[in-house]
Amino acid sequence: AHNQKYVANLQGLYRVKIINNFNCVDSSDEINFYRTGIAEEANVENIKLFPNPSNNFSILSLEEYNWSVYLTDITGKMVRSYKLFKGRELLIQKDDLKNGMYLVNIKNTETNHSTVLKLLFD
Repeated sequence: AHNQKYVANLQGLYRVKIINNFNCVDSSDEINFYRTGIAEEANVENIKLFPNPSNNFSILSLEEYNWSVYLTDITGKMVRSYKLFKGRELLIQKDDLKNGMYLVNIKNTETNHSTVLKLLFD
């Protein structure tokens, strides 16, 4: 088939699998898909990011669950990733990051709820 499209709605790993008329199979390399839009989500009062804006670090304060946290630039490129197990606070250092806006993608690995926060390093 030609001109087929797939719109990914969830963050994750994706690949294209092709099967021809002779049942030969080939797959593309995996790509990481991250949302670049800001999805407003209710019930984020227990997630705090401070100071924000910041010039050298910020602290992400979370409830006591298991978390996956991905820091992406505004183009959606992942620049950092963190895993927290029963974590309460995460120190996000600016280090070698350029000044600008970043998106903090936060996912509760127990409930699969997620949200995105903006972080500004200046």
